[in-house]
Amino acid sequence: MSRKKGFKLTNGHKRKIALAMKGRKPSPKTIEASVKARKGKKLPKWLRKKLSDYWKTHEKKGRWFKGMTPWNKGLKGYQAGRKHYNWKGGITKENDKLHGSAEYKNWRKAVFQRDNYACQVCHNRSEKGKRVYLMAHHIKDWKHYPKLRFIVSNGITLCRKCHWKVHKKLLKIPLIRRTPIGTTPS
Repeated sequence: MSRKKGFKLTNGHKRKIALAMKGRKPSPKTIEASVKARKGKKLPKWLRKKLSDYWKTHEKKGRWFKGMTPWNKGLKGYQAGRKHYNWKGGITKENDKLHGSAEYKNWRKAVFQRDNYACQVCHNRSEKGKRVYLMAHHIKDWKHYPKLRFIVSNGITLCRKCHWKVHKKLLKIPLIRRTPIGTTPS
């Protein structure tokens, strides 16, 4: 808002301007200009002190500051286990149990070792400075073939990208296994 230099606004006029500007948000250009104008300038000591005192007594949503106490202080076990609203009687899905079992971990490790820790599609492997996340994939799927879940010959090592492509049906894996990379045919 423009005004003549050297003229002071009356309090009534200031109030009218404030009411007219209420609810308006500054444009990104205005914000950028104000940030540029303040850059490199220190606030006066009295203002820094005032702001410091204000933030010591006021909480800002999503902001953590020294001296604040956490909301769950002294509520050990609050909404944990049986007390949680989503408790379903201590059931764990069979798949979750099996994926965490020693048998599954041993199967996964055996598949990786057999395939020499390399993706069998794109042949990527982890090296110094290059990390490749490998996954053990079931050729005949986990859900429909429970008897083949822990059989090493039903597994194949894939990198994350190729594994995603297989599940999105962008890539087909032959059911007949070939010799893994890095080994000689017997």
